[in-house]
Amino acid sequence: MSYQSNRYSVPFGLIGKEVQITPVGGVLRVQYGNDIVAEHPLLAGRYQMRILPEHGPGAVARNSRQRFSLSGAEPLSRWWGPAEVEVRDLRVYEEVAR
Repeated sequence: MSYQSNRYSVPFGLIGKEVQITPVGGVLRVQYGNDIVAEHPLLAGRYQMRILPEHGPGAVARNSRQRFSLSGAEPLSRWWGPAEVEVRDLRVYEEVAR
């Protein structure tokens, strides 16, 4: 399900069905019929995704599929930074914080 350009999971059995969503404070409430079936913290920004593990393997599998076939092309990544992260001793940060 999508809300303000962010995507949120629903229980596996409800994928593709119409649900009602209501923002309440900093939470997005998902309702199916008279039942509240999920609550997600509202995501800041746009084009983010939140999948609850209890929503089943279908939620993860559905969102991990590529939408377009890119024969021979590298899969697109949302990460723009370097492939590796520098590991530093925590004393470096302690010195900077002084």
